[in-house]
Amino acid sequence: MIRVIVNGCNGKMGKVLTDTILGSGSFELAAGVDPIEGEESEFPVYRSLLDVKESADVVIDFSVPEGFASLLKEAEQRKLPVVVATTGLGDEHFALIEKSCRVIPVFQAANMSLGVNLMKVLVRQAASVLGSSFDIEIVEKHHRTKRDAPSGTALALADTLKTVRDYPFEYVYGRKEKNKLREDREIGIHAVRAGNIVGEHDVIFAGKDELVNLRHTAYSKGLFAMGALQAAAYVYRKLPGFYHMEDMIAESSTVTNLYTNEEALVSFKRIPSSMGTSHNIFEAFSKGGINIDMISQTITDEGFHSLSFSIDDGDSGAAEGVLKDLRAENPKLEGTVFSDLCKVTVEGIGMETQSGVASAVFGILDDLGIDVMAVTTSETKISVIFERASRDGVVRAFKERYDL
Repeated sequence: MIRVIVNGCNGKMGKVLTDTILGSGSFELAAGVDPIEGEESEFPVYRSLLDVKESADVVIDFSVPEGFASLLKEAEQRKLPVVVATTGLGDEHFALIEKSCRVIPVFQAANMSLGVNLMKVLVRQAASVLGSSFDIEIVEKHHRTKRDAPSGTALALADTLKTVRDYPFEYVYGRKEKNKLREDREIGIHAVRAGNIVGEHDVIFAGKDELVNLRHTAYSKGLFAMGALQAAAYVYRKLPGFYHMEDMIAESSTVTNLYTNEEALVSFKRIPSSMGTSHNIFEAFSKGGINIDMISQTITDEGFHSLSFSIDDGDSGAAEGVLKDLRAENPKLEGTVFSDLCKVTVEGIGMETQSGVASAVFGILDDLGIDVMAVTTSETKISVIFERASRDGVVRAFKERYDL
């Protein structure tokens, strides 16, 4: 059980969070903290974090910016990680986080919804693809009692857009005072406060004769509570540092896919280091209608290198014919086709930012005694080729390791 202290437990989101924890089988509500008295609770409530007598693993903050400085100072004194879910933070608050994260782990997100943070990824992709010919406007809607406007999520979405374009944007908050035509480098940001709207964010890309609208709608505050608890489970064992939702998503998605193919491997030894011979080889296989994959080249000695690449196992016979023709032109060419092999690929977007995947993959292969014949990698995948008879054991081990 992860023991949680809820800061701001008597507020609207604080109550949602405490109810969620009390109904959870993975988290324990150690105590609540709130300087404002509320209804009698089934858990202890204190006015300050330093007053809490119960032991805990992490603090989740759903309060207001005014008490933020004291919260961080008290969390430092107790050496407790903090999940910051409070909105409306300014530059001075982030400066405090930068200091505190040298002592304790601090996780902060303008929105605790996983869906919203996925939307940030999609918004970045859309801005990159659609380009500068599309105007961008952000409209956010919340309940009538939300204090900060525009929302922190709207600003975070706007900041995401700024990372894509190679010129500075101007944020325009409403247009009442702008009695002039819209300029190209504007992002309009508009806030609606009405009724009991939980939260809705639209990012509008408007071009000539077409419009793309990305929207996230929250139907319940419970999703923010669940996101905050996921963040707590992520951060409570981390070293001191400043953590974000992107870090958690990347780490949880380090390896998300695993697939296999029946392959053959074509391998050449002692090819002259000039590209002429390699070009002739690839041209011959292209004329033979054979698709190639996993190209690997290694420098050997005396001006030679080795070359290998994988092909579909069904093309093994055709590859032997291509090699025969190549040897007829160059008798010194040392080429071999190895068939009955298997390619296993592990893939995940988190591999681009998280270290240790290669170590884990090759540790598994070493434990199984696998003789790897070829390896290729990219930022988001690792592919290995080995004898097909070992495929089931390798796949099973990878699935167990990455819960696939």
